[in-house]
Formats: sequence, C-alpha cells, structure tokens
Amino acid sequence: MSQNQPHCNWPGVSTSNQQRTFVESVIAIVCDQRVATADLEALVLRTIARQSANLTTPDILELRAQLDVDIDEQASRRQQTRAIVDAIMKIVEMWGHREAV
Repeated sequence: MSQNQPHCNWPGVSTSNQQRTFVESVIAIVCDQRVATADLEALVLRTIARQSANLTTPDILELRAQLDVDIDEQASRRQQTRAIVDAIMKIVEMWGHREAV
C-alpha cells in the first residue's frame, strides 16, 4: 500500500480524499510546530484529538495505551509523524473490525 494512501476509515471522514486531507493536515500541523518534544506520539495524538470531533477523550486515552511505534530517530520529523499516524490508523481500523463483529 502506498505511504500516501490511507488504509482505514477515519471516524467522521467519509471519502479517501477527505481522509488524505485530514492525515496530511495532522502531519503539517505537527511538523510546523517548532517545539522539540521527546514525546512525539503525545503531540500527534493531541493534534488528532483537536482535529477530530468524533474521537472522545476515552478514545484518545485508549489510543495512547495501545500505541507502540518504533520510531527511527534518524528519520525526518515528517517521516516519524507519518509512522505514528499510520499506527494510529491501524488501531482505529481494528476498532472498526471489532465493532463489525
């Protein structure tokens, strides 16, 4: 699957173009912040929480608990952020599969 192609349905985002726009906006917001942070995962989650009206605080806390991303410290901030967003999307996709069962 292409790195630019979202692979799950994000809550409240109905088309792949909307999803791609949402993901790219999260990445842009995180990358534009010039804050050096040791906890990039938390920064990404905070950005997603602010951008998504459909994820509740318990959802964000559950994502944080389930999130386990091996970040390449040599990668650019954009690549690191993309890896975190992709991991979050996989978790959300698994939630969708559980709800469908």
